[in-house]
Amino acid sequence: MLLEEKLSVHPCSPHVGAEIGGIDITGIDDATAARIKALLCERGVVVIRNQRLEPPARLKDYCHRFGELGLHHQFTLDGHPEIIKLSNIIENGVPFGLKDAGHHWHSDLSYSEIPEFGAVLYAREIPAPRANGETVGDTLFANAQVAYDRLDDAMKQRLAGLRACFSPSKVKTGSARSILPDEERKKLGEVFHPVVRTHPVTGRKGIYVNPGHTRYIAGLPKEESDALLALLYKQVQQPDLIYRHHWQVGDVIMWDNCTVQHNAVPDYALPQRRLILRSTIKGTVPF
Repeated sequence: MLLEEKLSVHPCSPHVGAEIGGIDITGIDDATAARIKALLCERGVVVIRNQRLEPPARLKDYCHRFGELGLHHQFTLDGHPEIIKLSNIIENGVPFGLKDAGHHWHSDLSYSEIPEFGAVLYAREIPAPRANGETVGDTLFANAQVAYDRLDDAMKQRLAGLRACFSPSKVKTGSARSILPDEERKKLGEVFHPVVRTHPVTGRKGIYVNPGHTRYIAGLPKEESDALLALLYKQVQQPDLIYRHHWQVGDVIMWDNCTVQHNAVPDYALPQRRLILRSTIKGTVPF
């Protein structure tokens, strides 16, 4: 068992991410799990390298430390509906996993009434770097809370109380949610959430609208809504607020959808293979 006080923690970037070293997550105690969750809420992303979560039940056991797990509908690991396969691999002419997994800036399931609190990804196969050493298949994370903090008081006052429409119709054809069964997509429809979301644990405020899922801000003329959304998207995507994760086999990445937005970079193709297992942690209604 690894005790909380022995954790080795280093920031991934100035505003996003904490990397924990020297830890086997299959053998943590309650205090360590609590510390990891605190880091997740504080830094938005937790990176833990060199893990071996086989059999897959070990991934689910770890995720259960942080809440109830969501169930997936397609590309699930056999016998494990809580785990979805993110992959570009083709077997016998059939996709082995979900290829398009968030290739745009977004917060997971922000178009549902109760979005996910967070996600946990475990890397089994990662594309090799290019000849010059440049990595491919990276994932970007942006701190939407620091982005909000940087707004002036007049803009914060303008945003207070505003709500936006979120919809799966904004998701590209062939992506994660467009392939949901018809009955599941019909259940989603449109939802309205605050433009500025309050974190349910820390109480910090962050910009919640995102180009992947947000359609418009309720009560504003289209031109004003479009202009305000564009400003907020740019505010979140400031270069110094972004952490770019270079994947390695054995990586476990957790992120908090209340704190960060993310974007998966699709700059690789077969024969470069990628296989990542993903579990999600249920969340609460945004406020």
